[in-house]
Amino acid sequence: MDLNEELNELYKGQALGAEADNEKAETAQRTEEWYQQRCGVFTGSRLKELMSCKSRAKGKSWDDTKWILDLGESAHTYIYEKAVERDTGNPLDNNSNLKSWQMERGAELEPEAIEAIEDKFKITVKECEFTKFMANAGASPDGNTGSYYGLEIKCYDVVKKHLRPFDLSESNDHFWQMTAEGLALRKRHILYASYDNRVADDVKLKTEMFTLSEIHCKALISRLVIAEMILRELIKRRFTVDSLDIYEAIKKEIPTGYEDFCEYIDRKIIQLEL
Repeated sequence: MDLNEELNELYKGQALGAEADNEKAETAQRTEEWYQQRCGVFTGSRLKELMSCKSRAKGKSWDDTKWILDLGESAHTYIYEKAVERDTGNPLDNNSNLKSWQMERGAELEPEAIEAIEDKFKITVKECEFTKFMANAGASPDGNTGSYYGLEIKCYDVVKKHLRPFDLSESNDHFWQMTAEGLALRKRHILYASYDNRVADDVKLKTEMFTLSEIHCKALISRLVIAEMILRELIKRRFTVDSLDIYEAIKKEIPTGYEDFCEYIDRKIIQLEL
């Protein structure tokens, strides 16, 4: 996989793979099989953790290797969890029998939300299963229009969260999730939708289009490559060396110039068969 070629095709609006256009998802979300598919794999809903940074300075730019290489504590914690899953073959987040009322509310309202979206935009929404965009990463979008964009639906428990204006910048908790969903579906756009049946009809459904950023896509894929390197070393050394120490050793071989860094990531994607 050449990262620049992949992203160039994505930004021409062309599908990069037909597998994302399945008529019906084969594996329902939050089933035992679904959890097993995610075992040892970095997943969309938690990529915010992987993309965390140790530094909190303002003016962060993801085309600066300083930030790509600045893995935060949450990133290391998540890498440890995925290393354990990969090592044992057992998912740590298999809570298929444990559902909060917020999750139950979302599952109950999602079909109603999809119907409202289909009616508003005159489209047909197809179900999605967990779809990988790299060997070690994937996402489970809430729907696929089969043409222009994917779908991410939120049914918030708090009315204020639904009614307030959307902010789809990086500060949005689902920014990296939607980026992953776009990569998984081979789509440049994700329709971000919020649905609440407790409010007036004219504001029950709120939508805004999220557009994938090439810089953020590259940053995410780069982090996933680095995370894979750390993960494999953790397992190889049987968890006797801390991930921070492993990462410090890995960083010594990583170029800091952005163009050289991107070429390095391309080589590692091939070497690691990602």
